[in-house]
Amino acid sequence: MLKLYILEKDNRLKESKLVEKDIYTSIFSASNERDKAYLLFYLGGVYYMQNKITAAIGQSLKANAILEKIDTNRLRILNLQNLGLYFSTAQMFKKAIEYLKKADPLIRRSGHQDFTTFFIYYMLGFYSIRLKEFKEAEKYIEIGNAIGKKVGIIENTFRYYDATGQVLMNQGKYQEALIDFSKANEYVNRVRKITTGNSWINLYIARCYQKTDNLIESNKYAKKAYDLVSLRDDGDSKEIRFQLNLLLSENYEKSGKIQEAYRYLKEYQKLKYFFEEQNKNNYLTDLELQAIVTKSEQEKNRLEQARLLKEKENQNQRWWLFSIAAALLSALILTVILYRNNRHKQKANTLLHRQKEEIDYQRSKAEQALTDLKATQTQLIQKEKLASLGELTAGIAHEIQNPLNFVNNFAEVSTELIDELKEGPFQKLPDDEKEYAQEILGDLTSNLKKINHHGGRASSIVKGMLEHSRTESGEKRPTDLNTLADEYLKIAYHGFKAKNQSFNCELITDFDADLKPVDVAPQEIGRVLLNLYNNAFYAVSERAKLHPEDYQPMVQVSTQQIGHGIEFRVSDNGTGIPETVKAKIFQPFFTTKPTGEGTGLGLSLSYDIITKGHGGTLTVESTEGEGTEFIITLPTTV
Repeated sequence: MLKLYILEKDNRLKESKLVEKDIYTSIFSASNERDKAYLLFYLGGVYYMQNKITAAIGQSLKANAILEKIDTNRLRILNLQNLGLYFSTAQMFKKAIEYLKKADPLIRRSGHQDFTTFFIYYMLGFYSIRLKEFKEAEKYIEIGNAIGKKVGIIENTFRYYDATGQVLMNQGKYQEALIDFSKANEYVNRVRKITTGNSWINLYIARCYQKTDNLIESNKYAKKAYDLVSLRDDGDSKEIRFQLNLLLSENYEKSGKIQEAYRYLKEYQKLKYFFEEQNKNNYLTDLELQAIVTKSEQEKNRLEQARLLKEKENQNQRWWLFSIAAALLSALILTVILYRNNRHKQKANTLLHRQKEEIDYQRSKAEQALTDLKATQTQLIQKEKLASLGELTAGIAHEIQNPLNFVNNFAEVSTELIDELKEGPFQKLPDDEKEYAQEILGDLTSNLKKINHHGGRASSIVKGMLEHSRTESGEKRPTDLNTLADEYLKIAYHGFKAKNQSFNCELITDFDADLKPVDVAPQEIGRVLLNLYNNAFYAVSERAKLHPEDYQPMVQVSTQQIGHGIEFRVSDNGTGIPETVKAKIFQPFFTTKPTGEGTGLGLSLSYDIITKGHGGTLTVESTEGEGTEFIITLPTTV
């Protein structure tokens, strides 16, 4: 490896090519993967010293692919450090950080701390600064500093203050940055005189002073940096002079020293031209690097897929062998058990069969008894509840009705007294007082009407409560439900039309002609149907108010035999029920009608009659703005 480097340096290209060929032959003929990885690792280092960055990265990526598969922790850390360095030299800082971060878990796992690990974490810190990722940078700088202190690395102090100063400077905290840069500068001056690091520190100090408008100090440190790099001609020194020329040109321009500014600007332009030409030459190199990285990642993915596939095949084979062995063992054990137990089972089967029949018979009897008991219990509990509720509501009605009657009666009497007052004493008032008195009498009359109206509303609610809590559901007898539904439809329609003279609605009936009489309480079912019909007529009348011209109100009633039950459907094309209130409509006292037009007990009472009184169901389907359909199902045997 060293021979190749020396031959290249002495420009003995023909000999160096032969040596390079021998090295590749050694790599391909290496007896194991570890030796091959070592050769690729060192070859990458030689290429880097020859400034062949593309080749250096290519060989190091090959080494990394091998090292990921074998347990060579130390060499892999060194190779990842080199990849970070090579990618940063190619200005590919994201890639540099990507590979350096892969070393972090390896370092933590090994617990090994030396100059290499120290250098890796500071590299992560400096490259994160280049990408403006300051939180990440601070994290890695602190780790590097801790390792430097523990191991006793001489340049740790310089590296630490250099890094923290750059973080502060890039965040615009120039005064704080100056403190850290000054500490780094003081340290490097004390330990070693002329270094590229010292040149960078002086450049950073000059830049911070420039940002704080202290041009004298800025020029002073810029010239110090200039003196330190004036005798060097490497790439790093050119970059420092490039930045210094621009900084000094700007400073002298601000100071009004145009001639000095022009002199440094000319130097800046020369170096700018040099770097532009270098960038042009590096363009193809960057493309080659991208191709190498892409190829390396594709190869890595291919190898990983192959490994996973092989591992899966091996695992399947192992499972197959285990399954066969387990199956054979299970079959053997099962055969022995079956052979031993066969005689016992033959004797036990007859006994078990008889016992099973007896158990099934007893269970059937117990289940029937439990069903009858639950039904009886439910009926008793319901009757007790209804009886208690009836007594309670009767007491409430008695206590509330008398005060309500007094309120209503006195409201009517007071209205009559006001009328007499208007006809008598009011006429004797002076004309200038009549207007005010008339206003007061009008307000009193209006208030008394409201009292009378709400008193009537309260009486209606009390009456509804009494109906809702009735303990007797009526005697059940065979009933023609088609006739019952038709009669109550006509009653409801004519009753609603009597209250609303202009109301008209299309009635559609679809009764099942084969419907057999069912044991129900006709008065209770009639009350349910009456509630549903009235709600339907109300819904279509409300929609007719919104669409008086192009809307035809329609209410449809149908009956149908379904399995062991009867189904009623009452549908309308009215206003529909909003989704937000659909779940509440069967609750007592809940109503969507305006105050005074409904007690909120109709649907609640209907629900109890159908579900508790007749063992059926009452459900609703509705679309707001399109219509509603109530569905009643009743069992043929209750």
